[in-house]
Amino acid sequence: MATRYKNYLSQSMMPKQCADAFLIEIYCETKIDLSIVIRAIKGKLNKIPFQYRLQKAAGYHQVFIPFKSIAPHVDFQEMHFINIIPNRSEAEEVNPLTVVFGFVGFIQQSPQLQERISLDALPNKSIKVLVWDLDNTLWDGVLVEDGADRIQLKKGITEVIKTLDARGIVSSIASKNDHDIAWAHLSALGLAAYFVFPEINWGPKSQSIQRIAENFNVGKDTIAFIDDSAFERNEVKNIHPEVSIFKHSDYMTLTELAAFSPQTSSESALRRSFYVAQQKRSTVRCGFDGEYGEFIKTCNIQLQIRCAQLTFIDRIHELVQRTNQMNFSATRYDREMLIQLIQDQSVATFFFKRNG
Repeated sequence: MATRYKNYLSQSMMPKQCADAFLIEIYCETKIDLSIVIRAIKGKLNKIPFQYRLQKAAGYHQVFIPFKSIAPHVDFQEMHFINIIPNRSEAEEVNPLTVVFGFVGFIQQSPQLQERISLDALPNKSIKVLVWDLDNTLWDGVLVEDGADRIQLKKGITEVIKTLDARGIVSSIASKNDHDIAWAHLSALGLAAYFVFPEINWGPKSQSIQRIAENFNVGKDTIAFIDDSAFERNEVKNIHPEVSIFKHSDYMTLTELAAFSPQTSSESALRRSFYVAQQKRSTVRCGFDGEYGEFIKTCNIQLQIRCAQLTFIDRIHELVQRTNQMNFSATRYDREMLIQLIQDQSVATFFFKRNG
């Protein structure tokens, strides 16, 4: 028997004037052939349902159906059914069919984000994490459709990732993809090590961004997201307005922007390794049977407390500019002020450094 996906919408959930498209995100390892039927439960339009046949090759697809095509068939002031029905013969139904749905529902595409973020729209804080989409952003093509052999990195993108990494801006991923296939390809390209806390799944990218922010323990106003899809950019921006959004074609300009050029020190290039260690600790912590304090003891973390010296001025200045965790006054001391504090014999200044 063909299975049916049913969803209920009401006027309060989706006002007619707000929607301009019906979106289905879908992934299947075999050819896709589905019938979409949207039917009013009651009213004069209930005898004439909207019908649409969705036929796609194997892989991941975003399918947009114009709202104006559906509106004549459904009174959106009343409850209604959305049925998604596999078109399969009796012989085909012997074999199980797995279809993964991402988003299914009505959306508002307009107004779209600006095609390019203006410099005035960038945050005052420096970017700490850059989250990349993969298909048609990091590389040209769609991995699950084109295959790894025909996927090529965008020109110059490796240099951008490495340049930002050296500045202490760590890369992560929010991609709708098969995790194992995508990660294997990133490893083959020699880039997997540059991505920390990657989110490669079929869920909404706003949820991936949320988890990335929590894993890095940074504010969303220090996160940037780059993607080729206007829908994905809008979805993230609507949920996380603090995140800086960029089109895929903007990648070569990122290293020139002030938000991606923070104050650096000799330890900036090591920041990714700190997060990698944090990622490993999180993984181990999930499997640790005991209290958090006991787990911390097993990590053998060492903290060095030194008198602040001018030798460490670059690192001290960087920390003061980047975080409030070690700067409870939230005062952004400039370099000259820090030098004066360190040289002032009447002021005790200390520098903390963690090993492990």
